[in-house]
Amino acid sequence: MSSDCFFMYGLWFFPLLGFILMLVLIYMMFSRGNVKSVNHINNTSALDILKKGYAKGEITKEEFLDMKKEINS
Repeated sequence: MSSDCFFMYGLWFFPLLGFILMLVLIYMMFSRGNVKSVNHINNTSALDILKKGYAKGEITKEEFLDMKKEINS
């Protein structure tokens, strides 16, 4: 009788387990995409940030040149 119970419950348990594993794998794939975008932001160099600040008008030309000298030295 116990083997009949195993087959009866196993018929829905194993497909459900496979479905849950697929959902976990899909979630992991999409969550890794977010990590890549965060790493891309961190790879921005100091000179690139300085150039953006100068382009936006946040710093003057003299400040830009002074800071650029400090970065390159």
